[in-house]
Amino acid sequence: MSTRGAVALLIMVWDNAGTHHAKPLREFCDRNSDWLTIVKLPPYAPDLNRVEGVLADLKKSLANLAPARSTTSPHSRRSAYAASNADPRSSTAS
Repeated sequence: MSTRGAVALLIMVWDNAGTHHAKPLREFCDRNSDWLTIVKLPPYAPDLNRVEGVLADLKKSLANLAPARSTTSPHSRRSAYAASNADPRSSTAS
């Protein structure tokens, strides 16, 4: 069996992520529709997209790791945030 001149076909299954609606991506898909087939899932289809269930479980487990309340004052949190985002070129040290 010869594969000379054969075109590789690709079938891509997409969920309804916003990036899949970007104009450059749509144009790419249109230009390459001879070898690229896009199958779009409904906007919310956890039964068709197993990643949805994995992400839901991950979000639950991460939420359980968050502390119930903060042990620092709002003022010290703001100061720490400001210090972490300070421009190192504007050092006050002489």
